[in-house]
Amino acid sequence: MTDSNYPVVLNTPQKHGEQLLYPTIGEMLKAIDINRVVLSQSSLQILDSDLPSMRREARQELGEVVRCYAQKLRPGKAGGGEVTYDAVGDYSTPLILTGHQCQFYHCGILIKYTLADFLARAIGGVVWNVAVDSDLPKHSSLSVPIDSAGKLSVQHLPFCPDQLSMPVELLPVPSVAEVGGIVAKLRSLTVPEKLKQPMARLVETLERIAGRGGNLGEFFVLLNRYLAEAINVSWCDLPLSEMSGSSAFTGFFLDLLLQRRRMSSCYNQALGEFRAANRVRNQSQPLPDLTIDDNKIEMPFWILREQHSRSSLYVYESAGKIFLGDQDNALLEIPAEAFEPNMQAVGQLRRLLKEGNMALRPKALMLTAFVRLFLADYFVHGIGGGRYDQVTDGFIRLFYGVEPPRFAVASATIHLFADCEPSLTAIDTERSRIQRLKRELLYNPQRHIDDSVAGQADVAKLLEQRRQAVEDSRKLRSANGSAQQRRAAFEKIRDVNEQLSGLLDKKRQELLAAEKRMTAQLENANVSANREFFFGLFDRKELQQGLTIKHL
Repeated sequence: MTDSNYPVVLNTPQKHGEQLLYPTIGEMLKAIDINRVVLSQSSLQILDSDLPSMRREARQELGEVVRCYAQKLRPGKAGGGEVTYDAVGDYSTPLILTGHQCQFYHCGILIKYTLADFLARAIGGVVWNVAVDSDLPKHSSLSVPIDSAGKLSVQHLPFCPDQLSMPVELLPVPSVAEVGGIVAKLRSLTVPEKLKQPMARLVETLERIAGRGGNLGEFFVLLNRYLAEAINVSWCDLPLSEMSGSSAFTGFFLDLLLQRRRMSSCYNQALGEFRAANRVRNQSQPLPDLTIDDNKIEMPFWILREQHSRSSLYVYESAGKIFLGDQDNALLEIPAEAFEPNMQAVGQLRRLLKEGNMALRPKALMLTAFVRLFLADYFVHGIGGGRYDQVTDGFIRLFYGVEPPRFAVASATIHLFADCEPSLTAIDTERSRIQRLKRELLYNPQRHIDDSVAGQADVAKLLEQRRQAVEDSRKLRSANGSAQQRRAAFEKIRDVNEQLSGLLDKKRQELLAAEKRMTAQLENANVSANREFFFGLFDRKELQQGLTIKHL
């Protein structure tokens, strides 16, 4: 992957207002045109079809999924702001894709959608969000800063039950009563003044969507969409769970299944090349290799079964028969007629999976391989996705023998309390200085004898005793004196230090008070510098200003 168009190092923006946009906006717009031309003219064969035909069919099929999903969640309202339902599935309309797990989005995530919306408006396109509802719940607690007598801390309010081993799509939507309980807690919190208005809007939105949606993922889809539209950022949602059941996706999977050994080898080779290029020694990073045995091959997919947690997918080969299963068991036989390279076999495979109460879900690399090759004209990643999709680039080159479509990477940092945000480095430096001075009061008190204590009785005598004791200790070390002698000299220095230090109690109390202030400031600064607060907690104008795409 040395010829990748993307930098090996993608660093998270650290300063307030800082954005990472890669490549430049001009290069992104050119890349969209290049992707559309190359993908529409590709001669790549998939099953008994070609890539351009499969892309057109996928856009039409999944466009209908997007429309139906929008109508289910929000009757009468088209997704994507002013975008019409017809444009959503129209292959001639440029399609910008991005995606994320169903959770509370922070500003570093929302910038992906802002950029995608910006690009779509620039070229007359539409934006789809792949709502990754197949992942386990994470970041599903709302973290709210609270103010206690000027001291900031964070209150965490969970929106998810304790079934952390189940994917989001199988978890229930919070009930009206549960949302009501959370709203009551939010209203009881003592928050900083600048959060009061955004909190009121958030509470209003939570009450508006309470009880809506069929699972926890749909709850987050609604919440993020409503609040993003309020700042003029919009998109259409495509849940991964529904995308994975489509003919388009099943055809993609069947093509890989038919070439499973070569596919797994290409996947592992792409990982190996990435590790070598990035000097990664951990064989589990960025992802572990697939297992390839004589009669069992691991596929980069999950299988979901009713009332079961998700499991890695394995293909078993036994006595001329093919089975799908988990790591320990063959669960579903795939007959020969469903194992042919044509779209008829795709329909048969879909029926078999449904009858067996089994569903397929892509893991990270296969998700982006599918949407970038078979669906999107351009994909916008965050930093994490931008890193691992360099592996996807390698896989596409090795397995499909084509250059991968280009993609963008976007991230940003917007601090919730940027207007009163102290420097973490400055505070930490000052606290370290105070701690050093406290230590000096114990072990080098002579450095802090000033006019306020120099006139006290015996100070001059104690300073001379300390000077002499230090000199005696130095001579003993040079002459290799006995341990007993050196110990006596050390104890003499310590005794004099304690007497001198006792004269500096006022300075010590001043330092303790300063350290306490610095510790409190550091705790507040750590809250202020947190870049992962939910974007729904931000002032709208500040949020819009921080998310404005900077394309110099």
